Amino acid sequence: QGLDSLKDRFGGIGYVVIVGINGTPDQLRAFADDYAVKMEKELPGIRYVDWKRSGRFFDERSLFYLSLEDLQAVADRIKAREKYERRMANPMLVKLDDEEVPSLDMSDIEAKYGKRSDQRLASGGDYYLDEERKLVVLLGKPDQVASDLNFSAKVVVAAEDYFKKQDLTKYGKGFRTSLTGTHKYKIDQQRQLTADMTRATLLAFALLIGYLIFHFRGVLPVFCILGPTSMGLAWTYGATYFIFGGINILTGFLGAVLGGLGTEHGIHLVGRYQALRGQNVASVDATRDAFSHTGASAITSSLVAALTFLSISFSEFGAFREFGIIAAIGMLVVVCAYFLVLPAVFGLATRF
Repeated sequence: QGLDSLKDRFGGIGYVVIVGINGTPDQLRAFADDYAVKMEKELPGIRYVDWKRSGRFFDERSLFYLSLEDLQAVADRIKAREKYERRMANPMLVKLDDEEVPSLDMSDIEAKYGKRSDQRLASGGDYYLDEERKLVVLLGKPDQVASDLNFSAKVVVAAEDYFKKQDLTKYGKGFRTSLTGTHKYKIDQQRQLTADMTRATLLAFALLIGYLIFHFRGVLPVFCILGPTSMGLAWTYGATYFIFGGINILTGFLGAVLGGLGTEHGIHLVGRYQALRGQNVASVDATRDAFSHTGASAITSSLVAALTFLSISFSEFGAFREFGIIAAIGMLVVVCAYFLVLPAVFGLATRF
């Protein structure tokens, strides 16, 4: 509940990060000042832009970041120097040796904290600027979380298109922008997963066809099984479009999951039908018998699987929720496709 209230108040976790590259420090600061305001007003889905930090605030409180041991070391060095200076200021002091002056050099302690995450891009002062690499960073805070891929795609494409149309020549001859951040990573990850799933699906499909041909010792039963399964998957993805508008990282695997489970029903139904036809049972009677006996088991297993997938839909994570809903619908749709399509396929196979 606390996280929900934070998300409602501050928006999604992560940023759409705009990086300005190749410019002098002054040009980079000018770019950050100009486009921080423009992005807030003109980019859809961006609540605000963070381009400055309160550097002075943290510098004045830098000792708060030290450990107790390091604070004690700082205090001991100051105390030793103070004691030395007091003695040197005493007019009655007679110095009989070359006593070494206690050092106030804190560089060893500073080095321990100089590369921490809160000290990165420190050369830029209040800006998120790296003078050596000639880049500055603007952090756009989106309205929603990066796991909402439809939103992430819209806000990333909008940001890319927006900066393509901008005239940035006044910030330097070779000045350019680049896009990164949590939402961009999610879209890149989705594209990579889509490519991977395409290759994996084609390989699995080839292996599945090979196994079915080996199992049934023929090609025709393969078409009897794949026809209803493909029809059920088409209907399921149609439902996905109307309910959610697209697939996410997890629902992209539905084809493999539902295809495998749906093929299992087909193997039992076609196997039962073939066995009855081998006993010279008429096609209509064999179809009726296969669906009245094996079909009942298919319905039961589909209902159990659908309820199992439906339990995932109670997850707070949007991708899990969508996967659970669509998988549950898909299990019922695929088994319905067998009851609606497979008898007709049997009839056509017998006729021709």
